[in-house]
Amino acid sequence: RKIDSSSSMDTGDGGFFTDVAPRKAPKSPRPPPVIQQSSTDEWKQLLKNRSARSSVEQRPMIPNLASLRKTSIENLIRAP
Repeated sequence: RKIDSSSSMDTGDGGFFTDVAPRKAPKSPRPPPVIQQSSTDEWKQLLKNRSARSSVEQRPMIPNLASLRKTSIENLIRAP
């Protein structure tokens, strides 16, 4: 009886915690900081999320965004 109750409690609590903790942790704290921070941080977060979901999508997006950022930075530096 003791082994059964302890094992069932451990698997139940452990499973629940591992299921809830990782899903709520990344979703709750990430959205607020991303919105408050600058657009560059938002772009980085988007890239991280996309890379985590599918590395294939991240590869073509990097050169386009990188080139856009380079041109924008050069324009800002050259203008003044």
